[in-house]
Amino acid sequence: MVVGLLLGTHTCTALPGGLVSGLVTDHATGRPVQGSVVADTASPSDRTVAGTTEQATVSGFYSLFLEAGRKQLSATTPGYTTATATTGVSADRVTRLDWDLHAAGGTR
Repeated sequence: MVVGLLLGTHTCTALPGGLVSGLVTDHATGRPVQGSVVADTASPSDRTVAGTTEQATVSGFYSLFLEAGRKQLSATTPGYTTATATTGVSADRVTRLDWDLHAAGGTR
């Protein structure tokens, strides 16, 4: 067992960024869509999944921290067409971005 091992430095640098948060819903029903992956298209590892793990997030809510600047995001969910949107992310602010997904094939 290893205890107290440090690799690197003790410093922690805050990133200049903000949150993008919102709801993912079905266009036809208005109901929340669970399991949507919302990601920064320029950096796909910067992503989050809407409403899959906690009872409080069964509403299709998502929240994603991103560096400040103009971002193109995508929302991908099995059974739905992928949606994209561009938004500005401001440091130390929350930007609201809701997604209204259309079922693949036009109906659900």
